[in-house]
Amino acid sequence: MPKLQDEQQSGVVVPQGTEPSVFSKIMRGEIARLKVYEDPWTCAFFPKEQLNLGHTLLVPKIQIDSFLELPEPYYTVLFQNSRKVGQAILDATGCARIGTLIHGFEVPHFHYHLIPMSTAADIWKIKPVPHTESELERMQTLIVAALRNRQTGRC
Repeated sequence: MPKLQDEQQSGVVVPQGTEPSVFSKIMRGEIARLKVYEDPWTCAFFPKEQLNLGHTLLVPKIQIDSFLELPEPYYTVLFQNSRKVGQAILDATGCARIGTLIHGFEVPHFHYHLIPMSTAADIWKIKPVPHTESELERMQTLIVAALRNRQTGRC
């Protein structure tokens, strides 16, 4: 395991001598993003550009470039949480299904895209769809409420 910087203050593990990624900065609160879920191992928030309203990134709280390098328990917890957050997005949006995508070229910090989809073509959009801040805040509220309802057993 690499030496760490700032783990004590934010819970985000960044290898010593490495610049924090934009995702590490978001999780530390240095960059504002609308978060929908957070636990000791992961954080889920809206990307700057949404493919569809409700598009969410699930990111481990360890700055690793590839999911192939993601250590336990981050790996297991992230994919368990993808089901929890994905179901909440499905509940909040009423979409047909949640598409997932891992490519990771923009930011050197593994991230898992959870994308609300009505058809298969939704995941192949070249250009993100712009949404207003109020649309994003409303969707954040709906997803967070859906997560709470599932945790308390209400649907």
